Amino acid sequence: MRRMKLRIFDGCSPQVSGFSTDKRDVMEPKCLFESSRDPVEALESDCKRQLRKNVYRSPLQLLIDELEDEVHVKSVEFESAKEHLKSLEKKFTNPNLKIDKTKSQCGQCHMRLGHTKRNCEIGVCEGPQICNDLDKHDVEKKQFYDASTTVKNITKDLEKL
Repeated sequence: MRRMKLRIFDGCSPQVSGFSTDKRDVMEPKCLFESSRDPVEALESDCKRQLRKNVYRSPLQLLIDELEDEVHVKSVEFESAKEHLKSLEKKFTNPNLKIDKTKSQCGQCHMRLGHTKRNCEIGVCEGPQICNDLDKHDVEKKQFYDASTTVKNITKDLEKL
């Protein structure tokens, strides 16, 4: 004769101590008394969290919650990538520098002041923030390009989600 042990559980009653259906409950240490909160409030919020875990959720609701979490993570990544791109734009541009496209560009300082590499008095260009020409500086150009492609890829991922 086969025997089956069933535990009957009402969603409103507290969970039986020592019995956990979720592996994460066993693996994660729980802190009942946080230093910033009142011990009674911490205990009440822990009880509410336990009740929320024990409410039945359909597979569709679980999938929706999982997708909402993924969208939240991607949106945070998107904001971070956008801030990084803006900081690179600010770092590599000099708004005070007026560029005259009609004059020839020096091969040494990359400035458009009408002089050449032979008679350049400024010296070697140290970065795109000095000359405003990102194309002449490969390392900075690659950083900017990588940041912009990251923003585009995260945007596509967000649209898919």
